[in-house]
Amino acid sequence: MKNKDFREIQVSSSLLVVIFLGVLALGVFIFLLGVSVGKKQVRIASPTQVVTQQIPEPVKEPPVEPTVSETESAKMELSAGGGQAPDPGARGQAAP
Repeated sequence: MKNKDFREIQVSSSLLVVIFLGVLALGVFIFLLGVSVGKKQVRIASPTQVVTQQIPEPVKEPPVEPTVSETESAKMELSAGGGQAPDPGARGQAAP
């Protein structure tokens, strides 16, 4: 078997800091180029207006209460007819 020669690269701490700052500066430069290109794309694109259809919200009305004259006429019809029909104003209760 052959002996393999290993080579080591020794990097001092100051050189490591310089390499780190260089990589960081390169990353910031690439980011700013992307921002610049994005701004140009916005200027080139024609301004568009988005039109959405407005759906009206349904109005919830309170339940209609029968007037006094309607309930009295219904009671009179019941007593005159003699039938056991439910009173429309009694909400599901049977007439006496």
